[in-house]
Amino acid sequence: MKHMKTALFIALAITTVSFLLYWAAAIRRHSSAKGEKWMPGVVDTLIGFVTNFFDTLGIGSFAPTTAIFKLRGLVRDEQIPGTLNVGHTAPSVAEAFIFIAIVTVDPTTLFSMIAASCLGAWVGAGVVARWPRRAVQIGMGIALIGAASLMLHSQLSADPIGGTALGSR
Repeated sequence: MKHMKTALFIALAITTVSFLLYWAAAIRRHSSAKGEKWMPGVVDTLIGFVTNFFDTLGIGSFAPTTAIFKLRGLVRDEQIPGTLNVGHTAPSVAEAFIFIAIVTVDPTTLFSMIAASCLGAWVGAGVVARWPRRAVQIGMGIALIGAASLMLHSQLSADPIGGTALGSR
């Protein structure tokens, strides 16, 4: 397991550095093409810090961030999915390093979750990026209702806890 964690840390570090280099190049291209400079500001950073703290607590980061974006009119609806994926990448990687280091997780579960997250972000972003504004609004609304339903379900303790859902009684 120790060698698998080391390999995972190396892969995560390489992927993160590649992402950050690509992101920095995209910002430079956008800034020179549009004649404006853009970097996350204090408000953007504060939103990310608070919502990623929520994520660490198990609440999630996408739903609260989307709500803040909508309430404050910070991001156009059709740009929210991509903004969430890009904006939450670095803090999520930091969370990953911390949790992988201190929490023991079955390797099959860990690698399945990583693969599903990567595939979902890649395929999902590629699909959603081509959607018109109204489709993004409806999709985000459905996703937020689903997230709220799952949170409510969890708060009402409607499911067995402690991994006993599939066990015998």
